[in-house]
Order: sequence, then structure tokens, then C-alpha cells
Amino acid sequence: MTQSIVTREVERKLSWWQKLFIWTGCIAWIVGIVALVVWVNKRTNWIGILFNLIKKL
Repeated sequence: MTQSIVTREVERKLSWWQKLFIWTGCIAWIVGIVALVVWVNKRTNWIGILFNLIKKL
């Protein structure tokens, strides 16, 4: 008795709410990263230091 395994790919499109969750997740990550950069820059002013280093070159 032999058995063979057949793999079949099923292609389904995402529903509108699945697309919505993907897009809102991407937007949330972008907003979070920007907020983190702004918060860290307020505490350390690393962007200003970076620009000063570039001007000296």
C-alpha cells in the first residue's frame, strides 16, 4: 500500500477587512517609529549633533 502526498496551492484574495488591518498596522508602525525618533531627539538632540558633524565636513 503506497500513499502519495499531493500539495495544491489555493489562491484566495484578502477580504476588505483583512486589507484594512494590514494597512492600519503599517500606518501604526510608521507613526510609532516617527514618534520614537521625535521623543529620542527631544531628549538627546542627536539630529542636531548629526547635522553639525556634517557641516564640519
